[in-house]
Amino acid sequence: MNTASTIPAEMDPGPSPSATWRSVGLLVITLFAYYPILDAGFVWNDDDLSTILALIDQGGLSAVWFSSEAFNYWP
Repeated sequence: MNTASTIPAEMDPGPSPSATWRSVGLLVITLFAYYPILDAGFVWNDDDLSTILALIDQGGLSAVWFSSEAFNYWP
């Protein structure tokens, strides 16, 4: 009886060609999706965020929850 558990490892065919092409296709689609941002450069906005620390220090959490001022909060 020739079952999957009795096939020697050297006869294992490996991944099917269709699985390989699907992997390559997924890689190409991903690279195509991210292509527009390759020339975007590095974004660092700590200067903008550190200038509003004075707003946060004035009233603590109550100012964050009960004030209409803009804070560094992104849910």
